[in-house]
Amino acid sequence: MTVTVEMDLKEILVKLEQKIDKVEQKIDTVQKDITEIKIKQENLDVRMGNMEKRMEKIETEVSTLTADMGDLKGVKSLIIPIIVAVITSIVTLIVRIIPGRF
Repeated sequence: MTVTVEMDLKEILVKLEQKIDKVEQKIDTVQKDITEIKIKQENLDVRMGNMEKRMEKIETEVSTLTADMGDLKGVKSLIIPIIVAVITSIVTLIVRIIPGRF
């Protein structure tokens, strides 16, 4: 059993050309999408670089503040001996000024 299909070569070529056009349009769309993605990626890279710089600044500030807090704790530990020394000096002066009363 033999089946004969008759089609005009022109029709076949037109259909192929239409399909090729559709594929080219899809390729163009994909290329545009890829270009947009690359641009967005570059923008994100720039933003990440800026964020890294900010983080470095914050880390530096935190280190400085931590060191300053340590210095303040050291000063705090000196306050009590200074107060004791001043009170002792005042009591000693009072005792010397009024020798007969104590």
